Amino acid sequence: MNSNARPFDGLRILDLSQGVVGPVGGGIMTDMGAEVIKIEQPARAAAARSNQQAARRLSGQAQAPEAFNIHNRGKHHFPLDLSKPEGIEIFKELVKISDVVFENFSPRVMTNFGLECPALQEINPRTIHVAMPAFGSTGPYRNLISQGPGVDAMTGLSEMTGYADSMPLKPGNYYADYMNGLLSSYCILTGLFARKQTGRGQHIEAPMREVQQHALGEALIDYELNGRIQTRQANRHVTMAPHNVYRCLGDDRWIAIAIETDDEWSKLVEAMGSPLWASEERFATALSRYQHQTDMDDLISAWTAAQDHVELARRLQGLGVPAGTVQHPDQVFNDPQLAERGFFRPFPESNVLSVSLGFKYADTPLPIPGPAPEFGEHTDYVLRELLNFSDARIDLLKEKNVISYGLE
Repeated sequence: MNSNARPFDGLRILDLSQGVVGPVGGGIMTDMGAEVIKIEQPARAAAARSNQQAARRLSGQAQAPEAFNIHNRGKHHFPLDLSKPEGIEIFKELVKISDVVFENFSPRVMTNFGLECPALQEINPRTIHVAMPAFGSTGPYRNLISQGPGVDAMTGLSEMTGYADSMPLKPGNYYADYMNGLLSSYCILTGLFARKQTGRGQHIEAPMREVQQHALGEALIDYELNGRIQTRQANRHVTMAPHNVYRCLGDDRWIAIAIETDDEWSKLVEAMGSPLWASEERFATALSRYQHQTDMDDLISAWTAAQDHVELARRLQGLGVPAGTVQHPDQVFNDPQLAERGFFRPFPESNVLSVSLGFKYADTPLPIPGPAPEFGEHTDYVLRELLNFSDARIDLLKEKNVISYGLE
């Protein structure tokens, strides 16, 4: 057995997804060896691709912006106009030789194309169709479209994100997109597992709103059982205290400290030099510390303000106190934990680094597969090598703008 084989070598995925959520899910599969063919409209490139091309024209550099390159690295790119009958026929030809169709349209789109799951499985019974509509395929919101921040608001996550005296906020990243992207790759795995048992593909739906609600389980159960609506509490926790970020020495330098047990609290007190205030009755138990955490946070902040955040985090971790620095980008890049795991890895035959997957296999290396593709970079590969189209047929498709070899 080839020790360098990746888990999904030989798997082919037709990726119609857009935005962030779909490219994230397809990107995970690419890193694990799948051949992902990213399909976009020839005349209407995705916003991320437009930004990429603008950046290249302005800078003259060959590398795409980091986010696009991370989400789409190693994929094949094939511009195909599915609004035209010829485009639909080409897509159906690809379905015959592929394993997965992956998309995040609103439900009406695939139906309008005539490419809903029953039609796909009539072409290829082994097809696994993974759909990620923002709000599902049924119900009053089925035809609404949204990116991650809209889903954050609709699930209630934004209501829980921010400061108590301020308005709801979106999370620091596109939380719904990344969470759903990761889960969609699991959906492909479950489809492959079921296909191995039955020999047939299936339709799997992973609506962004429903997926994100799984991350809000405690808040939903709290409301069902106690009638409480959890809302914004900044960096605090519903049971742990102290649990916050504290200003340290220097400009915009912070440390996060999260105490869960009495033992951890005792170790933090020891690290602070056992100040008299820490022995007061109001800080004696986890409950009393929670009830007086505003005063406690002020006292801890007075201590951390004179500390270097990196050195303090290292010292607290050594004592068994859960703590970590709030890092600037340059600090993340040089973080010793990430360095130890080999989190930043180079593209093949390049000194340009990219982030790796958040998980590792014990015996299977997962190198960075390659940079994100140019628009239309793999048109010839798809039409000539995979579908064996003639020059005359390709020329006619170009003339009708069904396909493209690059942006104008």
